[in-house]
This record gives sequence, C-alpha cells and structure tokens, in this order.
Amino acid sequence: MKSLASITVVIVILCVAFIAEAAPPKVEYGYFDARKADWRAKANSFINSHKPKPGNISGGISGKYDLHIWLIAGNFNGQYELLHYNSGKNPEWRKAVKTAVRGGAMVLGFSGPDIWLVNIQ
Repeated sequence: MKSLASITVVIVILCVAFIAEAAPPKVEYGYFDARKADWRAKANSFINSHKPKPGNISGGISGKYDLHIWLIAGNFNGQYELLHYNSGKNPEWRKAVKTAVRGGAMVLGFSGPDIWLVNIQ
C-alpha cells in the first residue's frame, strides 16, 4: 500500500511540474506616444522594470509615432536604453545605427526618416 501511495505522489509531482513548465510566458505590452516629451523615459522605465532577456523584446512604430513594445518579463541584470535617430537631422545616422546594432541593439521600427532602437548597456 505504501508503494502505491508513493507512486501516486510521484505522479502528482511530475504532473504539477509538467503543467508549470507548459504554461506560456506572460507577455507584457506597452504603448507610448513618441510625439510626447516623456515617451522615452516612460518606455525605458517600462522595459527596465520587466527585465526581459535580450531577444525577448519586440516592437513597432506607426507612421503617427505610436510606439508599441511587447516583451517577456525576466530577470536580466543589464539596462536597456531606447535610441532614436533621424536621418534628416543627423548625417552620420547610418554609422551610428550600424555601430549600435553591432553592439547588440535591436531595431524596433522605422517611421519616415526616423529609426528606433533598443540598446543594451
């Protein structure tokens, strides 16, 4: 009888562990209006408060500067920083973007002459 109880306990533990592992990660979403002065501080705060691992951030921007960010919360110890370049105002923007991407920055999106990146510090 003890062996049946032990087997039952082991099966229950394995089932619970399997269910916990099978649960999909929670995706966090943030919306930021890049026409407003505080958009970058709010977006940086959103990203850094959830501590996603590199590669667990995605986003996009509309033609009206609506920035959308999706991420999977984690326990990453680094800091992220949003970068914005305007090709019309910065003649060296290609070089700056190339350097940032080589350093691990991820492109969030483009809108007209503007490009947004998430950089890992």
